[in-house]
Amino acid sequence: MPQRSPIYNWPSCAFKGLICLLAVQFWAALAAAAPAQGLAMHGAPKYAAGFEHFDYVQPDAPKDGTVVFGVLGSFDSLNPLIVKGVAAAGVLD
Repeated sequence: MPQRSPIYNWPSCAFKGLICLLAVQFWAALAAAAPAQGLAMHGAPKYAAGFEHFDYVQPDAPKDGTVVFGVLGSFDSLNPLIVKGVAAAGVLD
C-alpha cells in the first residue's frame, strides 16, 4: 500500500486553514464600508441627507378623510343582491 505524502497530515492542514482564515479576515478589514446616509445600486443616492419629503409625496395634501380597512373572510360575489352565497363584507354597509 502506497504511503500518503506528508503534505496531507493533520497539523499541516490545520496550519493552512488558519492561514486562509487570517487572510480572509485581513481582506475583510480592508474592505470595511465607511458610514453613509444612503445606499444606491448605481451611482449616488437620489435624496441628500436631511431631505424634506419623497418626490411622490404631496406635503400640502389634505389631512382629513377616511381609512378603509380590510376584512377577514370570503365572499362569492360583489353583487349585494345575490340570493345564494355570501356577499362581500362592506358592500351593504
